[in-house]
Amino acid sequence: MDIVSTEPSRLHHSNMDIVSTEPSRLHHSNMDISHFEPSVHTEQSTNQYRFKFDRSGLFQCSETALVFVTTGEGEVLYRTVQWKERWFEPTGRTPGGPLFDIQCPQKSVCQLHLPHCDITPGDGVMSVAHITDEGLELLQPQRVTQTHVVVNVNHLSLFGILERTSYFQNKPKRAQVLVFCRESPIRKTLSVLLVPSNVSYGEVMEAQEDKQRIEVTSSNCVLIPDQRYSLSVLQCPSQKVQPEAAPYFDAYGPNYHPTFLVTMDVNAEHFSMELSSPNSGPFWQQDITLGAQSTGAAASSPVSPTTQCSILLTAETHFVDQHRCFLVDKVENVGPILDVLYDEDIIDNEGYSNVESKPTNQDKMTALYALLTSSTARDTFHKALKEHENSLLEELK
Repeated sequence: MDIVSTEPSRLHHSNMDIVSTEPSRLHHSNMDISHFEPSVHTEQSTNQYRFKFDRSGLFQCSETALVFVTTGEGEVLYRTVQWKERWFEPTGRTPGGPLFDIQCPQKSVCQLHLPHCDITPGDGVMSVAHITDEGLELLQPQRVTQTHVVVNVNHLSLFGILERTSYFQNKPKRAQVLVFCRESPIRKTLSVLLVPSNVSYGEVMEAQEDKQRIEVTSSNCVLIPDQRYSLSVLQCPSQKVQPEAAPYFDAYGPNYHPTFLVTMDVNAEHFSMELSSPNSGPFWQQDITLGAQSTGAAASSPVSPTTQCSILLTAETHFVDQHRCFLVDKVENVGPILDVLYDEDIIDNEGYSNVESKPTNQDKMTALYALLTSSTARDTFHKALKEHENSLLEELK
């Protein structure tokens, strides 16, 4: 394959600032972003999405977190397809998100925002693969936000994010924990999947057949690809977790297999789960209650993992998640902030020591973010920032 590199239904609204280097198509202006729920049908075990827009603007899909910038009315039809090594291997890059097959017969889509799951992406680290029958073209983004890679498009086909492989070795990424349950007359079996934050829940659900989804308060976590993690089940005496430890792979389908399988007594209803690594404290903790759960028929529920994982551009995203890249880069008073988190029982001795052991403030902040596994933790962290880094917060107003 030839490779060419180039250089530069229900709607809810929020504000977003759009800047384009092509003033004839988009100008610098404040535009409303509309969140829509696409119509979804399944064809050969693949979700097919469709949405009609009646005007120019920004439209974000609640299922995939894709954003379409349009110049007028039209219709988009899109789905995810499997990456093929022969496409990206010659580039020295690896996939950083799903590969989308996008069509718009009216040719009224002029820009795409592709969701990524990187915490602190560097300059030139991410590019966009545009794949056609003629080969692969590497597009340089117009910009990279905390959640999306923005690229202008002239015509649509296959688009996906590619990342420079060496940059992300041993670097944490946003991920999500998805839990599904299958029940027999004598036991319950939980499938626990660790997947990138920019993978759609609907895509994962298609591979779960007759399993029920277990609702959790937050599926958010921060994981390092290829690092090994262990899952513990607490307050549940008759249970077994397999395997004892497993690596996290930031892979993008088409199959999504369980990272862990948990078997327990059929009467088990209330317990806790904890995800940790050999060298640090919990990356994710959750109280679980088994009962009436969402089944596969409810896969189009308005609450999707993309919402939970802060990929959607809404005002509901916590302040410290919205400004994560800025805070990781700029916060200097890490010690006093750690003291607040410790005094408020947000982190324990091990977590405190792990953060303190990091060589730079940026590394300390990255490790600290990995410990913010609940809304209470984020609120306390925000309070500590107001106390010890208020001037930084003023810059963000």
